[in-house]
Amino acid sequence: MPIIALPVDIFLCIFRFLDIADILRLRQVCRPLHDLSRLKSVWHILLCTQISERDVPFPTVSSDGLEARELERLVRRAIRARRNWTAAAPRVSRRVDIQTSDITRTPPRQRAIKELKLFHRGSHPYLMSATISVQTGTQHPLLVIECWDIQRTPFCVARKHGPWAGSVLFNADPSFPPSVAIQGFDDVQILSLSTVAHSFNSTFTPVARLPISVGRLISFSGRVVISLESDGRLFMYDSNRAQHRMELLSPSLPLLRAHFAQPNQEPDVCYEAIITDDYLVLLRARYIAFYALRTFRRGPATMHGTLHPAVYHVWQWPIDSGRIAQRASYKAIRNKTEPPLNIVVRFASTYPWPTNMLNHYILHPNPDYLPHLGVSRDNAPYDLGPTHLQTLSAPLRLFSQTDMVIGEYSTCIWLDSHTEAYFQQSATGQRLAGRVLKQRASPSPTSSIASVFNVHDTDTWHQLAIDERYSRIAIGAQDGRVTVMDYA
Repeated sequence: MPIIALPVDIFLCIFRFLDIADILRLRQVCRPLHDLSRLKSVWHILLCTQISERDVPFPTVSSDGLEARELERLVRRAIRARRNWTAAAPRVSRRVDIQTSDITRTPPRQRAIKELKLFHRGSHPYLMSATISVQTGTQHPLLVIECWDIQRTPFCVARKHGPWAGSVLFNADPSFPPSVAIQGFDDVQILSLSTVAHSFNSTFTPVARLPISVGRLISFSGRVVISLESDGRLFMYDSNRAQHRMELLSPSLPLLRAHFAQPNQEPDVCYEAIITDDYLVLLRARYIAFYALRTFRRGPATMHGTLHPAVYHVWQWPIDSGRIAQRASYKAIRNKTEPPLNIVVRFASTYPWPTNMLNHYILHPNPDYLPHLGVSRDNAPYDLGPTHLQTLSAPLRLFSQTDMVIGEYSTCIWLDSHTEAYFQQSATGQRLAGRVLKQRASPSPTSSIASVFNVHDTDTWHQLAIDERYSRIAIGAQDGRVTVMDYA
């Protein structure tokens, strides 16, 4: 019996053990195998084995309504983009430069990008930017929120401006409509964005006002807003219930070592938060803590109370900066467990200049966690403490600009000062570097070589955004410019 006479189901079972290169070579053997390799079921299998099971980013489109040729194109594009993304020097396939609007004709040196967000509506890409302009003769800077269509030539589809009172955040939950939380002088206003409105005046719609008058915004995800007051206290608000507020209490911490204790040091900094339906994760300068949200979610509309951390881990040293993000995990979805948590921190130094390394930790999900019982000391969603997996070289000059973000597929990108090899001098210059974070521990923690996405001969970059599904990075500068780079 010739092999070509085998049933199609047998071939589909065999194809589960082949990669895309094998399928493309098989296509060239004969006409029957060529036709077989064009079947949509073949590319559904490759989408599962080569993309989903390996946690490779894939555009957020449903494959159900796609033709076989279109599905093949998207799968091959995803593999090709990931190969370029993880190269030592990823190649930029498209670059877009955006000059944010200058309503007051402010000189570039008096403008700065404060926040960026990349998102999609269907397959259409957008960029949201928040820019402040320091105007001569005025008491407060001007804040301009804009949304840019970056499908082809970028153009602004939405704009909102007002006085700058200290902080602004875009909604981090992709399941919610694009929205922004803006700190005012008496409250925080939450605006929802429409990308199909017919005029600038109707694109941003007020949806909530929260009684937050001091401090700064820390996190905005879904309908939850977290604010840090000037005395270091944290409060959590529900945008659907303006009078619903709870204070997030800190655990009892050991005293700092004498060389880390500084009398003029600001209160314990909060770097990032992850908010889920059941729990909250806070990354602060001295600890990482989990809070149960059942009381907060189900409490009365006018509830004022406190939340104690259910479990926490105290860092060996204070951290100078850090990021935390859940990792997209096919295994976690299949096993119905929590996804791993990536944590990247730069520890504080006893000297004025920062340390030259980033440290990558991972929190593994607790296999015995039972969500219906709620989060507690005996029912934690993750195993504490964090496992140290690798160090990343990221040297910084004194007072240099830096930022760091972690994508949903474990890519960490950051700005550092490692530019001597490019500009033959070390006084100025920035490097945009990154690394797909490893997920398994080695016998001993290792130092990893970073990919270099771009370099810059001045020190004006200071804000980053990432969209791993579409291999896209946005960089905001102190002169109000934004550069968007595609690597697909």
